[in-house]
This record gives sequence, C-alpha cells and structure tokens, in this order.
Amino acid sequence: MGQYSRSDMTAQDHYQQLPLGAEGVEYIRACLLDGRSLSHAVAAANDLDSGAAIAYLPPGIQALSAGQFRAGGVASAARSEDVVGNALGQMLVEDGRILVGEDQLRRCSDAAIVARPHGVVCYLDEVYHLGTRDGVDDQSIRGVLRRTRSAMCGELLFVTRWAGEIPTSWPNRITDLGLLAGSVEAIAAGAFDGEGYVVWKRSRSV
Repeated sequence: MGQYSRSDMTAQDHYQQLPLGAEGVEYIRACLLDGRSLSHAVAAANDLDSGAAIAYLPPGIQALSAGQFRAGGVASAARSEDVVGNALGQMLVEDGRILVGEDQLRRCSDAAIVARPHGVVCYLDEVYHLGTRDGVDDQSIRGVLRRTRSAMCGELLFVTRWAGEIPTSWPNRITDLGLLAGSVEAIAAGAFDGEGYVVWKRSRSV
C-alpha cells in the first residue's frame, strides 16, 4: 500500500514535535549545501529562515543542541521512518504535491537504475526518486525513503509541486530544476545518525 497504516499513525501519536529553532534551520541549510543539484537549487530559491524546523522524537526529550543533530541514541530508526513517512503523507494530500527524494550515491547511468527506472527522473546524471501518497512499491512514500537512505546528512526529501507532465520515457530527463526548487513546501533531512529526521516547513504549512 502507498499510504501508512493506522498502526503507523499511532506511532506518530507517541512521538512529539520538538521545535528546533535557528539551529535546526542551519542543519537543514548545511545538508542542502552538501547535497546535489536539486538541494543547491532549493537552498538558493528559498528563504529557509522564514520557515521552521522540527524533529519528531520520543517523549521526554526537551531540547537539542546543534551538535546533537548528528548523534545517535535518541530514537528508533524504524519508528522514526514510520512517523516521518506519515507526516509526509499528510503533506501530500493536496493535489499536485509530490515527494522527491535525492539519491546522493547512484547515477542514472548505473546498471541498476537503467534496469529498474520506475519512479526515477534524471537531472544530468543525478537520480531523483518520485513518490506520491497513493504510490506503490518504489513510488510509495516508504519506497522513496528506502531508496534515498545514504550519505553524511542522511537522505534529503522534498515535498513540492510538479508543474507539467512527469517524464515517462527513459531516461526520464528533466532540464530545469527551478520550478521544483521554488515550489518546495517542506524538506526532510536524515539526522541523529540515521535514527530520525529534521523537517523544515514553510511558515504557512507549519
């Protein structure tokens, strides 16, 4: 199924949204600058300081310092994926919104991508995975989370709008990231040594 189950939603009920303040926004900015072309375009096209950063974490954690965003031992990785997956799914309810996951390791010329390009679009030789609320397998929210798990900052995912038709003929190339980058509503960056996420949202979306 593309959507998360009620048990996953219950998991979110047991987690808290912890505001991270300016330090959380700076963590998102640092992750974007360490990312690939879409991340750089998002950093350039958006005033991150006008939004807010949060983390979904177990109860009892009252505050985090900037240095703790990369440290482990704060959450269950599997539970955090369920929680942030459901949160992203709720953001995708509005028509036209999609989830874009930036693959920081693979290239579109890689044999594994060529053999299984479902839900993949390419910018230059960079791989981006697309997911929707009702998507299945690789094109589900969970599928995008799974396929983008990697890198120093962990995965980078964007809730954005897709203007026009999604390419459906391999190599599914896009030539302009501007519209995607400028319409980002939320960013999720892997954190806590792979155990969770820092999420940035536009102020109107918080």
